[in-house]
Amino acid sequence: MRLTFTLLLASVVSSILAAKDHLPLSDQIMTAKTVYIENSGGPAQLGDGAYEEITKWGHFQVVTDKTKADLILFVSIQASGRTILRGNRAVAVPASGLAVLDPANGDVLWSDSKVAGAFSKSAIKRAIDELRKRMEEQAETAGQHVQP
Repeated sequence: MRLTFTLLLASVVSSILAAKDHLPLSDQIMTAKTVYIENSGGPAQLGDGAYEEITKWGHFQVVTDKTKADLILFVSIQASGRTILRGNRAVAVPASGLAVLDPANGDVLWSDSKVAGAFSKSAIKRAIDELRKRMEEQAETAGQHVQP
């Protein structure tokens, strides 16, 4: 009996501690149903990658009218702060960025950037996977479920 209680207590404590690893996402993100994807000057494949991942996830409905969106997913290319040597000169390494914006005022509700394959779908996939993971962890901690 005592061992069962100890294991249960350890499980609850580890769940609480795991949930504190990240700043909680806003209720606006957690309850949103629709998103508008805005590709800010990046190659078309970045926007395509975001659309593909959001559609595959199935949690959000993608809308083509910003005014009908609960959130805006802002996809961009940005400086990563890293450089590589090409020949005898340093070249900036780009990163793909994903920002979740409030469509009413443009406030950034959450953002992430991923290096490696910045001009490919893989970096955006990893950023969306991170959003999904955080949403699922937060919902689980709150005893809720993120659809699908």
